[in-house]
Amino acid sequence: MLGQLVFSADGRERAERHDLYGLGVLQVRVRPGGWREKGRLRRGGKRLAQGGVRRVLVHQCFDQWPVLEHCGLSGVDPVPFLRFYAPQIVLAALKRRGIPPESATVALRSRSVDRDMARTAQLLCPLVRQVAVNAPQGGEELSLWLRREYGLPVQPDGTEVSLAVYFDGEGAGEKDLLLWGTAPQLGEVIPQAEALAPEDRQDLCLLAALWETGKIGKFKLEFT
Repeated sequence: MLGQLVFSADGRERAERHDLYGLGVLQVRVRPGGWREKGRLRRGGKRLAQGGVRRVLVHQCFDQWPVLEHCGLSGVDPVPFLRFYAPQIVLAALKRRGIPPESATVALRSRSVDRDMARTAQLLCPLVRQVAVNAPQGGEELSLWLRREYGLPVQPDGTEVSLAVYFDGEGAGEKDLLLWGTAPQLGEVIPQAEALAPEDRQDLCLLAALWETGKIGKFKLEFT
């Protein structure tokens, strides 16, 4: 069961079923402000947990996660969603930087190749000039497979890359894409769904929840 915590002036910390763009959520409305806000959040979190909720959607500026974590609640992890759409994010990042894909070398970096990294490499190969694979475990095998399948030279990783994408590991710079961990970096790329309400269009965790349940397609998802 997915939960939603909403700050509202008429909040009474009651758990109620709610339809959120086709998602069935257990919603609790909490009155914000004042020294008793944390207590209200705690009560609301407990009601969500008692209703079977383990993951909860909150507004994007929410900064009181320790209160909800104490109730056994966590947020929706957007990383699987971002990794699935990694090729689209890469193309949007190149467009933002004025780099034509057909002249771009994209480096994919990780400690080991996983399904998301291999899929991204496979989908990017026909679209960009070169793909550079940097992964101590499985990187050489993936590079050989890409050469056989697409007949394209796989560029050794180095400083002459147009864009670097990290699927895990250390060393990402400010201009690199970081598709793992608790603070993904998208290089100014904005995922958004225009068919949602204006306040929800760029809510990454909501987009991830809609994607998980197969509902994202009807909301005109794009990466700009």
